[in-house]
Amino acid sequence: MDIKDFNVDNWEESCGLYDRNKAGLGFQASCYLQEGKLKIKLENIDAKYKDAVEKLILNNAQGAVIVMNDVVSTNYVLRKEDIIEERNKCNEITHNNMIPWLNILFQQGFNVFIDAITTQSLTMETSYLLNHLSNKNGVWTLPNGSQWNGSGWQQSDGSVCYDTYNIWRSILGDGLQAHPNPKSESIEPEIKIA
Repeated sequence: MDIKDFNVDNWEESCGLYDRNKAGLGFQASCYLQEGKLKIKLENIDAKYKDAVEKLILNNAQGAVIVMNDVVSTNYVLRKEDIIEERNKCNEITHNNMIPWLNILFQQGFNVFIDAITTQSLTMETSYLLNHLSNKNGVWTLPNGSQWNGSGWQQSDGSVCYDTYNIWRSILGDGLQAHPNPKSESIEPEIKIA
């Protein structure tokens, strides 16, 4: 399958067809690499369905590789000088996880597969942003100038990219401005003796 011929809607439909056939026929499938080629192992399948299921698996695997490379990508990179290093990380992670992710697709289904690759992508993005986060005048700031406002990243154009997964809120809280430096404000407990 050539990437220019890839249609994500058709691929999702094909993955749904596979999931329904797997549930209906009760077979088990796994894949592995042998001499650089994808090999499929099918168990508990009627011989009359084997060729059709193998063809469906190969088609879905080709599409899955395209989707993996699209989802686990450098879309999160904020500085041009980081693109090559981050692209290499993405390529290595995708290469190292290709067979495990394909086995998730064929054993646990489409939704679990999508969750696995999007979680990987989100983890890489969060790691990158944490490594490039700085504190400027008490405000958490990213290299592109976006500032943490307690619920999302305020962009320079005024728009806000909200923290829909609550990752940043759990790490940064409401923002430094909500938590003054204890050294700057001396709060001494009042002690009364009765």
